[in-house]
Amino acid sequence: MLFTSFATNLVANDANGAKSDVFLLDRNTGALELVSVDSAGAQGVNDSRAQDLSDNGRFVAFLSNGLDPGDTDYTRDVYLRDRQSGVTHWVSQENSAAQAFGCKLSRDGLTLGYSSYLVFGCAPSYHVRRPLSGGQWDWLEVLAGGANGSFSLGVLAPNGEYAAVQTTTNNSSGAVSSVTTQFLGRSTGTTANLAGAPPVAALSPDASYLVYRSNYGLIARHLITGVETVMIPGLVFVGNLMFSDDARYLCFESINSDLVG
Repeated sequence: MLFTSFATNLVANDANGAKSDVFLLDRNTGALELVSVDSAGAQGVNDSRAQDLSDNGRFVAFLSNGLDPGDTDYTRDVYLRDRQSGVTHWVSQENSAAQAFGCKLSRDGLTLGYSSYLVFGCAPSYHVRRPLSGGQWDWLEVLAGGANGSFSLGVLAPNGEYAAVQTTTNNSSGAVSSVTTQFLGRSTGTTANLAGAPPVAALSPDASYLVYRSNYGLIARHLITGVETVMIPGLVFVGNLMFSDDARYLCFESINSDLVG
């Protein structure tokens, strides 16, 4: 179980005061590990935030700033720790002054998606990265956004092979939203225009369904046929959507009080 805490007494080697840190709990053994550390095992001097965990617990993604000696700005960056090798990678190095957020790992931990500002003060783009030999991380693809006032957010499919990216551009006619499904940066040619700029929420493992909330409720859009289905009408809020491997089950959180009897 991965979580963030400001506590200073959870592990013996927590020495950065009341800064938030990222911890991993092994529910079988009860062992608690401080994972927001560099490759030498040292903590940073600023806060860290938990983001995601691979299925086998080997890879941990978190946000921090100043953890790497080259990270000298005061914005959050994406770090990935390999608990097996003990190496922590500073992944979002494309701009040292660019804040990163929305980090998601594939289930095997070998593909990482996140949003980041390529140019500080401009709209963010969505990035997908994979490891190279020698422990380095390749900047695989910038999937959308970052120019002409566009604002891009994305989601990564659990298998890491697909990503859906929403780009919203403000122009004279208002906000325009488009969603493109890409296969490791090579577009499938499937583009869907979604009215009202709904947020990208979850992508099925095979990238055939995109689920999001609109004014009509929880919507499932088939990205090949374009057919949209209102699965649950009238949802006020929905968050943390997750598909099962076979896409049969969809888990989410909501503040609605009338979904079940």
